[in-house]
Amino acid sequence: MQCPRCQSEEYSLTSACPDCGFSGNGRSLEHLSNLNFLLGEMAGWSLPATYRDPLRQRYHRQRRAIEVELGLRSPPPNELEALVLRLELSKRHCLREALLDWRQRGWLETAVVTPIQDEITAELAAISDQLEDAPPPPASLPETKHLSHRWEEQQYLLTTLARLREAGGINETAYDLAAAPIMQEIEKLEIRMGLR
Repeated sequence: MQCPRCQSEEYSLTSACPDCGFSGNGRSLEHLSNLNFLLGEMAGWSLPATYRDPLRQRYHRQRRAIEVELGLRSPPPNELEALVLRLELSKRHCLREALLDWRQRGWLETAVVTPIQDEITAELAAISDQLEDAPPPPASLPETKHLSHRWEEQQYLLTTLARLREAGGINETAYDLAAAPIMQEIEKLEIRMGLR
């Protein structure tokens, strides 16, 4: 059996993993192994999606619960933690769109954008995974919270631009052109929030 933490082939249910030291309740580990097998088998089933998808979701939920029990995954976030994670998700989406825009305008080279896009993709997957069993988002946010979130997104873009300038990924002229609308938006948001 593969170690559920480090994927080592040397793992045995009866002892700790020789590579990472992981050990867990044998019954839970067996349940996890069975769920992994079942989910792998389901990938090849030719059932209509209306039957297959609810089963897949159910077994994925069970697997996540077992992973939490074994310490392989963090427990689902509470409402406040989920709100913070959703803001982080939103910031990454804004940055992804901005990078495409900056690239199209010729302010950034593809060689600079590609590794950042790859990093964003990995971060989006990790955050989405954490939000899998989170409480649903509120139906609507108060205007002050919405403005605050927009402000956080713009600050994130500006910070990323500053890091790119420091690393030599963007020249001074391109930085000024990209940063100007962001700073204008930040100023407008601060006025609306009563901070200016």
